[in-house]
Amino acid sequence: MKTQQSPRLGKSMGFTLVELLSVIAIIGILVGILVPATQALRASSRRTACQNNLRQLMIVILDHEMVNDRFPKADDGMGGSLFVELLPHLDQGFLFQKSVAELEAGETYEQRMAELSNFPIDVLYCPSSTDEVRATNVADQGQYTTDYYGITGPVGSAESSDGKNVYSYRSLNPPPRGGSVGLGGIFAPDDEGRFSLGRGTKSALDGAANTLALAEISRFSLTSNGVPGPRGGWATGAVYLTGQSNRFNQLDVVYSAKSIEFGINTGEGIANNISFASSHKGGANFAFVDASVRFINESISVDVLKTLASTNGLEQPERLDDQ
Repeated sequence: MKTQQSPRLGKSMGFTLVELLSVIAIIGILVGILVPATQALRASSRRTACQNNLRQLMIVILDHEMVNDRFPKADDGMGGSLFVELLPHLDQGFLFQKSVAELEAGETYEQRMAELSNFPIDVLYCPSSTDEVRATNVADQGQYTTDYYGITGPVGSAESSDGKNVYSYRSLNPPPRGGSVGLGGIFAPDDEGRFSLGRGTKSALDGAANTLALAEISRFSLTSNGVPGPRGGWATGAVYLTGQSNRFNQLDVVYSAKSIEFGINTGEGIANNISFASSHKGGANFAFVDASVRFINESISVDVLKTLASTNGLEQPERLDDQ
């Protein structure tokens, strides 16, 4: 008859110290591998969501063109931004009716736009931006700004990638206090600084797929002067230095659109020409007139960026895939 032997006294049934340390080390290695991968996945998701916002905005801009035979203007003539005209297409009928309602006694249109800017609109914000960026930093401009801006056009000159051609671009002369304003883009003013031009898809003589319309500034880095760029309310279009007899005296700051004079993420410029920038690693998102959206690397030549921002149709086509 077999007898069952009991374990020897003093032998431990748990993990040894070496085994525990080995398990902890393995877990640490796994965490070190998984955390960066998770962060990269989240960053990619935020970048994609940002692109979807830009695409949605361009789609509603194209819807607006179908109804009005033009894109919205960077300033509606009274100080309202391009987004004010888009409110009905963004399911913001209440805010649009508020924007066109009769002014109350003592109220100005600028005050009305500031009041509208107290209401945030989700599609105007990149998921990677912060509450600090989404807040205005200009007095009496409302509480919320936007992460997306129209493009007024290139400033200065650009050389073609083969070095055979140099293109010169017109900008407002003299330059406003808020920085240079290009006159050759989809959301540009006229030669006098008025936003009277009804531009649209047909204005993109380079082709709708080759002409920039919107881009993001979802990270306001310090400018070369060491200060953050001015951020007005999302409903504010442009501000003019007024004269005694004429509201439209001299264009000062364009809040809803920016010129392209400097490279991506450089922090150069003031207000009208501050560089497009984002919190996405290595570049920023840009939308073309045909509603396609591309993430453009910050290493791209600013000359290529300028040719894409122009509508004149005279330039040599530049391929982003080659940059």
